[in-house]
Amino acid sequence: MSLDACFLSFLTRQLNSELCGMRTEKIFMPSKDESVFVLRGGQHGGKRRLLINASTNAPRVSLTDAETENPAVPPTFCMVLRKHFTGARLDRVYMPQFERCAVFEFECKNDFFEPVVKSIVVELMGRSANMIIIEGDVQNGRIIDAVRRADLSGGRTVLPSARFESAPAQQGKIPFSQLRSAHTLLSNPELTLEQAIMQNVSGISPLNAREIAYLSTGVGERRCGELSVGDISRLEELIAGIQRDIDSGSCQPTVVRRKDNGALVDFSFMPIRQYGDYCITEQTATPSDAVEEFFAAAAKKTRFEQKTRDLSQLLTRLSSRISRTMAVRQKELRAADRAEQYRVYGELINANLYRLKNGMTEFEAENYYDDCKIIKIPLSARLSPPANAQAYFKKYNKAKNSAVILKKLIEKDRAELDYLESVFLSLCDCESLADAGQIRDELVRGGYLKHSSKQRASEKPSAPRELQYGGFTILVGRNNTQNDLVTVKLSRRDDIWLHTKAIHSSHVLIRCRGATPPDDVIEYAARICAFYSKGKNDKKVEVDYCPVQNVRKPSGAKPGMVVYDGYRTVVVEPLEVK
Repeated sequence: MSLDACFLSFLTRQLNSELCGMRTEKIFMPSKDESVFVLRGGQHGGKRRLLINASTNAPRVSLTDAETENPAVPPTFCMVLRKHFTGARLDRVYMPQFERCAVFEFECKNDFFEPVVKSIVVELMGRSANMIIIEGDVQNGRIIDAVRRADLSGGRTVLPSARFESAPAQQGKIPFSQLRSAHTLLSNPELTLEQAIMQNVSGISPLNAREIAYLSTGVGERRCGELSVGDISRLEELIAGIQRDIDSGSCQPTVVRRKDNGALVDFSFMPIRQYGDYCITEQTATPSDAVEEFFAAAAKKTRFEQKTRDLSQLLTRLSSRISRTMAVRQKELRAADRAEQYRVYGELINANLYRLKNGMTEFEAENYYDDCKIIKIPLSARLSPPANAQAYFKKYNKAKNSAVILKKLIEKDRAELDYLESVFLSLCDCESLADAGQIRDELVRGGYLKHSSKQRASEKPSAPRELQYGGFTILVGRNNTQNDLVTVKLSRRDDIWLHTKAIHSSHVLIRCRGATPPDDVIEYAARICAFYSKGKNDKKVEVDYCPVQNVRKPSGAKPGMVVYDGYRTVVVEPLEVK
């Protein structure tokens, strides 16, 4: 990861200079791996928010201004942090060895209100990431608690009351800060320079190793055995320059973005040139700003993907369950279609009672309901002939009643699947957490999802998409809740309403304000409607349009479900508006 020991050395210097002397006012844990310390006072005054993330996929420390979502009931580890560090003064922040580890040393009070030293050790080592509370310093401290407790056979013990041991250094590697000669890297001539750096040196990320190799050789990859004297000389100068920057704390924190879509790719403590014209680089004011900018975007994307993935899985499960239930009911309905046959059997038994005897298992009779064809009628030997007839009439009545009920239930299942498909379509077009939140709320109101007792950060509800064309305003619903809003509440009687024919789509509204929209405006709105529909990938889509006064929402209908008449239809090609 790019938050390597080199970058962390600059980051801890910044945090130490800005946070020392500040006292902990509040502590939150938005998730089981992430803590936020609200600090006040110090020589700089004011309030700062320190974020410590010990997750295995994005461990980091940084200053943040983001308001985080906090659970109604704090995790147990949060209560431990509050017990030991509320009101404590942060004395220093440092990196004890050239590894991805940061120590926050506090002056706290013990149970007798005597000053004691307690530290938070943050290990930012990927899958081994951890946040450990110790009493004392890292040399002689004892563990109070940790985000991840572990008792590893033959390794470290990370359990309450155990003696704290620092994470073991990487064997066989030289910390970058102690690298004295570039020739140390060149023992294997078959390795590329980047591979040689990664294999022999600790504390530097693949991104920065590639950058050093690129700046030294001017190409992406070159084997160590192919390096010229000039290449080696430039490599020596680069290593010495970075080491001087580490000693002085001088760096140029940089984030890297893709040029085509602006997505963040990486970050570093120095400018990155290896991507050429594919990416652009932006220098940030501080190392913390680079970390926060990169991970905030990644965290937002991860939360969005997680939220939509959870909802997608829920919709898939619900649809699969309803489909299975409907298949069973359709099978039962096919069986119920034999109701008429049961009635015929009963009638023919009654007509031939004089021929039947007790104990018979079947008999043949002329079916006067079907051109007097001969049919075999099964009988129960345990029942008398009249009782057999009554049994068939009973089956007939049961099957007839079942068919009526089953048809209604199958129709309800079909409508349910239709509705869930519309929700899934809205989910596929989600663009923000607020959009996903509205869909979740809709499912909660519909009884498909239980209401969570956890408090959710207040998000401003997303509004329908608003477009301008030909002097007219066009509104496009993002989900079923907004579809109802667009069609029922934001419309006027003379506005034009659009929806794709026979397939799901967003509700689209042309605000007329007394004017009659020309054909090109209707065509444009229809193309937008076609894009935000199930047929967005088709070449031609049929779109219905009519005045809003012809659109009605039936009583008790699900969100987004309406009926309409008096419409016209236009065939258009979907159009994406960026």
